[in-house]
Amino acid sequence: MISSTLVAIVKKGEASKLMSAARAKGAPGGSVISARGTATNSILAALGLGDTSREVLLSVVERETRQGQRDRTRDRCLQRC
Repeated sequence: MISSTLVAIVKKGEASKLMSAARAKGAPGGSVISARGTATNSILAALGLGDTSREVLLSVVERETRQGQRDRTRDRCLQRC
């Protein structure tokens, strides 16, 4: 099996939902890493982007299915994130 890594950066609390969706579609596993953005300025706060708490989802997928996995993850994130 040739594998690829699927990386998604999402709002805090959303990565486990995406991981569940990825596993349901055949991903064997993954890791969720807590993250925080480093940009801090008044422009971000004015745009409502002051909270920089995020999660990074790293999921291993078969290379043949990565396009479908990526599309499903993106669609799921657009619905919830």
